[in-house]
Amino acid sequence: RELSDLAAGAANDASTGGLDIARFRVDGTYNLHPDRTDAVLRSTIAISDQRDRIQIDNTSIGQNPPSVTITLSTSVHSLFGGPFGPTHVVRATATAYAHLR
Repeated sequence: RELSDLAAGAANDASTGGLDIARFRVDGTYNLHPDRTDAVLRSTIAISDQRDRIQIDNTSIGQNPPSVTITLSTSVHSLFGGPFGPTHVVRATATAYAHLR
């Protein structure tokens, strides 16, 4: 759940923080700037408690409608194996859409 929450939060932050401000000021179009969007995704993950264990597997930016999709992964220990038991890779994908009102 924590990984899923982090993916959702990062996608949500990037769908608003990644706004191409210059384009928006020119013609009011809400587009996501790839560099800004990526920077917001990475900064959201960087401030999380899990930052050292998280891998960004995939990111995708859509423009019509504006959206951000991110897939994160991490390794976790088996519930019953403890810290020395086997590990499993867990993945979470989230998508956030930007809507103008």
